[in-house]
Order: sequence, then structure tokens, then C-alpha cells
Amino acid sequence: MIFLKSWLQDYIKEDLPHALEIAEKVGLHSFEVEGVEKHGDDYIIDIDVLPNRAHDALSYIGMAREIALVFGFELKEPEVKFDTKGVDTKEKINLKIENPKLTRRATKRLVSNVEVGPSPKWLVKKLEAMGQQSINNIVDATNFVMFETGQPVHAFDYNKLAKDNSGMVNISIRGAKKGEHIKMLDGKEFTLEEGMLVIADDKQALDIAGVKGGVVSGIDEGTKNVMLSVCSFDASNIRKTSKSLGLRTDASSRFEKDISPEVVGFSMDRVSQLVSDLAKGDVAPAFLDEYPRKANPYKTGMSLERLNKILGTDISEKELEKIFDRFGFKYEKVKPLDVVAKSASNYLGKPYLYGASVSYDAPNAFDCSSYVAYLYAQAGVSIPRTSIDQYVFGEKIQEPDLSPGDLIFINTQKGNIWYETQVYMKGTKVPEGVDHVVLYVGDGEIMHATRSTGNVTKVKLSDYKYKNNVVGYCRMADNKERYVVTVPSYRLDLREEIDLIEELGRIYGYENIKEEEPFKEHGPVSINKQFYWVNKIRDILVKGGFSEVYNYTFVDKGDVEVKKALSEDKRFLRKSLSDGLENSLNLGKKNAPLLGVEKIKIFEIGTVFSKNKEFVELVVSEDVKELLSKELSVKIDKLPLNVTDLLDILPDPENYKDLEKLELNANGFKEISSYPFVLRDIAVWVSSDRKPEAVLKVIRVEAGGLCVNASLFDVYEKENKTSYAFKLVFQSQHKTLTDEEVNVVMDNINKEIEANGWEVR
Repeated sequence: MIFLKSWLQDYIKEDLPHALEIAEKVGLHSFEVEGVEKHGDDYIIDIDVLPNRAHDALSYIGMAREIALVFGFELKEPEVKFDTKGVDTKEKINLKIENPKLTRRATKRLVSNVEVGPSPKWLVKKLEAMGQQSINNIVDATNFVMFETGQPVHAFDYNKLAKDNSGMVNISIRGAKKGEHIKMLDGKEFTLEEGMLVIADDKQALDIAGVKGGVVSGIDEGTKNVMLSVCSFDASNIRKTSKSLGLRTDASSRFEKDISPEVVGFSMDRVSQLVSDLAKGDVAPAFLDEYPRKANPYKTGMSLERLNKILGTDISEKELEKIFDRFGFKYEKVKPLDVVAKSASNYLGKPYLYGASVSYDAPNAFDCSSYVAYLYAQAGVSIPRTSIDQYVFGEKIQEPDLSPGDLIFINTQKGNIWYETQVYMKGTKVPEGVDHVVLYVGDGEIMHATRSTGNVTKVKLSDYKYKNNVVGYCRMADNKERYVVTVPSYRLDLREEIDLIEELGRIYGYENIKEEEPFKEHGPVSINKQFYWVNKIRDILVKGGFSEVYNYTFVDKGDVEVKKALSEDKRFLRKSLSDGLENSLNLGKKNAPLLGVEKIKIFEIGTVFSKNKEFVELVVSEDVKELLSKELSVKIDKLPLNVTDLLDILPDPENYKDLEKLELNANGFKEISSYPFVLRDIAVWVSSDRKPEAVLKVIRVEAGGLCVNASLFDVYEKENKTSYAFKLVFQSQHKTLTDEEVNVVMDNINKEIEANGWEVR
């Protein structure tokens, strides 16, 4: 996603540094930065937000939060204030969710007496920087909020919605009917599949939920009353709908990567504020909010000892807590088994519900395994959800070793008996079978959620009717002090101990982790003969001006066929490197100008496979038998070369000292453009005392990054002047260059050459 620096500044209290410094630090601690470009008197920073962080960082507030984190700045969230007046939304709109698992939250608000018109310059400028065309003040407000919060927002023309006899608009979020049609704002019409989510009134589908709005309720110059809509949808459903229809939008690309339902309320108030300010609308005092399955705050944790062991650090408690504070995480130090045992009684009498969710039903209802999973979650320990998985996960102990917080697993022979794990190490068999789990709380007592009493109850272990049906006893964690962190609702990626450790490590700074030799004492080092001589051959050829290529091991024909092919043209293991080298040679010849070479010289070393054996082979684009014979001191009389057989007559190396060492940072990686290059020649008369480098410098400066190669191919002298002829190669990383674009660059080069007193031939 691209970010306008001045827009990011709106959400950070301190002055931001230069865009290049932002890019450097974000690249080091958070995300890969694709580039920084000047945008008038501003800068655009292109940041590659990967899917695992799209839920929180694919927005301006999210990225500002990240920048504030890595720089130690303070986040400044928008202050949302606006006047409300007019009728309550509930007097004009009804809202119904058909499937709470697909529509996790839905909100609607009425805004009356709006004035639709052009947006102010500040808003137009921001949207244009994002590649968005300004439409009108209301639609622009919804787009602005989507970029700001990451939450898609939509506005419907209320007057265009169907009304019942009482004048109410009945909005339902439902599955599409088979064959149902809908026409989009851009005029395209789609036939929907059964089950695709739509937002509908009593008459028809108004939009494809989470994807795109329909034309029937679009905002235009005649709109007077608006229904604002902000919803949270199941990510997989939106992904399937978008893919099936071939319709990908800014909204669908965000929903399919998941967004916390908690963002919905703020986004509704934010868009209400903007519509009030920009369109002078009367905002209803409250909005309809259907939130049928609100998740519990998620908790995870880890010990300081575990953190330092994983990262190889020596972070102190004080340093760790400072990092927690920078994140804004709520945390506490606990002894987990103490927390589990002591808090268990808080839920005595809570009703039993088979299949109760730890995230949604607890702590108001439990089944046996969700009860103990919830208790451990409050102590920052993640354990599996089902009883049999918990049994396989836990450390096995004996009954005399039971301590408060330990679990006892039962086969009651009455419920659904599980004989293999469902998720954790799926398919692990437990011949004894497990269908129930109870918590030992000390003093010979147990607690459990049980259908026999219909609630959470406590009983003496000695009096428990299934005492003789015990399968085993388990300890789920030690009782060492650890940190329990309440994960902010917007961070859907922090679920396990290792997730938390990774977050702490990147902010602490991997560059701050000291190098340490893992094994300071070891036995004699063995020399790998094949490794040595393969690299020796590689060094000889590279010094001889050759470049190494790597081709696919899987090909379309060969002696050895793989059982599960990656694709139809990769069903076999290669039996020779020659075909791959030939393809690389032809490709290299086509791109010789781009590479800046006159002749392509390449080689490949790799394993090949015949019916009965495999061996290492060398292929070279030229005859190098004489070169190799001289350098290896053995007779090489055949190419391709079977390196494996050659090893039999080569001496055993004593060490690796004479192999070429790859210097760190000696070479930088440069991405290969997928777009074609354009060639131009230019010849320049200069005074005889001028070197070609002076002319090249002018050419490169004026051509900028588009000139990817410039080489001198001719020198002609006459009287006191010299003509230097250069071959120029132009290419873009982002698009196919047109002749007109290259001509503009060449005109600028010509003008600058003439400005230096030189002459273009």
C-alpha cells in the first residue's frame, strides 16, 4: 500500500523524519519498503504489507501506529466529535443478520438533509495520492475512512430503498438467492451464486456484501438522506465470492484478509463525523448495532527466560516492560497454575453447553474442555481446545504428583469417545479413548463443567463417580512466573507464545542481538570432497569470465517421473543440464544489451537423474576442457562433465582455504524487471581532453533510474575533438515504456549535453 507522508503525520504527535529515514527504519523493523517517491512537496512511501498484518497495517492509523512504535513516537488518533439531531435510526430502519458466523457485526445509521457536492481540496488531494478519483463529498468520505482505518464503509441513498407499509426500511444481510442478479455502480451486472452475502431491502439485493455496491441505491446529486453502513464479514466467504465473480475491489481485498469487528464502531462514528462536516447532514443520535458474537479479549504469554532463550538475548525485566509499554500492551506477571486453580471457583454454577466456544461463549457457559482451556488462557497459556488433544499435549504425571491446576482425563463410556486427536498432532491415537476432562484444584477436590449436573461443579476426587475411568493425569504448564499479555483487538496475528516473542524481538532489534559461537568446543572438522571440488570448478569458471545459472530440477521429460508433479510440464527429474543451459543461453542473448555484454558465457553445476543413478554434472556454453585440465591438473576430455566420477581421480582436500570467499555486502540484489527494454544510441562531440565518463555522468543524471545500462561502443577522433558513441538501455520496473516516454528522456539528455557546450552528432 502507498502512504502519503503528510497524511501519516496527521496521526503522530512528533514531527516525522525524512521519508527515506522512515523507509529505512520501517524496513528494518516491520515491513519491506518498495520505494519512496517525491509527490509535489510531499513524499509517497510504498510499503509491502503482507497478508498476516493486513488486518491492522493496511491503513493509515495502523501504519502510523507501527511508525510510532519503531521510532518511539506517540500515536495521535483522530478526535471524533459531531452534533447529532433528528430521528433515531431505529425509527426508520430495521436491521437483521441471517448468519452471525458470516456477518460478525453490522451497523446502520441515518443521516438526513445532506448536501451532496464536491469535496474540499484537502480530501481530494489525499484521495488522488491514493489513485482514487474524487466523486462527491459523501462517497469520498467513505473512501477516506477506509484508507484511514482499514475498514470498508458504504453509503446508501435512503430514499431509494424499499419501504414497508409503515414507512420502515427493512435491511437484511442474507445469502443470495440462486440466480439473483445485481447491477453494480459501474454498470456491470452479475448473477450471484446461492450463499453469496448481499445487503438487501424488502425488494432486492442492494450490494454484494464486502465487495461492491449496487447502482440501485447509489449516491448522486439528488440524494437527500443517507444510510451509512459499516459491517464486519467472514474473511473466507468474501474471498470465495470475490474470486468466483472475478470482482476484486479495495473493500474485498481488505475483508478477505480479515479485520477485527471492533474497528466497526469507531469507523461508523468517523464517517458520521465527516458526512456531518462535509455534507452538513443531520446525524441520528445512535446507530443500529447488531453484534451477535462478541469475542473475549485474547490473552497469550511467555516467560522472560523463554524469550531470551529463543532470541539468544539477555533482555532484562525493565527492558521487556518498556517494549510492552511502547506497544501499548496490557500485561501482568503471574504464576499460571496459581491463576488457574484460584480462578476456577469464580465460575461455579455457570451453565454447561456442549461445544461452548472459548472465545464467544465463555465465561458465561462451558463444556468440560473449554472450561479448562479458558482458565489457562487467562494465565497466558495456550492449550488445545478438545479434551483428547489436551491429553496428548500435556506432560504425563502420576496421581500422587497432582498439584492444583493439573488435569485429569476420563473415559466415561457415555459421551462421544475420541480415540485420536482432532487438531493437535492430528490423528495421534489414544487407544484408551477420552471424552472428559476435570481440573484438580487441591485438597483432593476437582472442578469440571459437566452435563450430568448441567453446570460447573466441585466434588471430592474420591467421591467422583468416574474415578475408576481415569485415562491419565497431565501437567499443562510449570508454575514459573510469566507475563500474560492482553492482545489488542486490532492484532489478529498475535495468538501464540512464539508470535509474541517475534514481536518483541523485532522491536528490541535483531541488530542488537550479539553474535555467539554455538559450539565453542568441537571435534575434528571433516572436509567434504564434493563441496570443495564443485566450488573449485565454480571459482575457475567465474575467473574465466563465466556466470553461473540455476535451472529447474523438474522438467517435462526424463527417466524418473515424480508421483505428485507440481505441474504437467514438471513431471520428471532432469537427466541432463544441457536443455536448461541452452534455454538460459538463448534468453541471455536476447537480453545481452540489458546485461551490458557482447557475449553470453554461462555454466551450470547440478544433480541429474537417470534410471539407475544420480550424479553431479557440469555444462558450459563454451569449450573449457583445456582450461579445466590446466587448473585441475587432470585430463578433461569430455563435456558435459560428470563431476561425481571426476572426484575419484582428484586428491582429497585438506581444508577450504584456497576457495574464493564471498564478501558480505560485496554484491547487492537487484530485482529483474518483467517489462521489455528500449535501446537508443547517442554520439557526442566533445573536446579531446574530455573523458567518456564525463558524458556518461550527464546521461545518467538526466535519464534517472530509467537508464539501466549505458556502454561506450565507439570512439572517433577528428582534429581537436572526440566523438563518443554510447548504447543506452531504458527499462522500467513498473510498466512498458513507450517510444514517446523514451523520446522525452532523450530530448532532456540532448538539451543538457548542449548546455555543457558539447554537440550531439
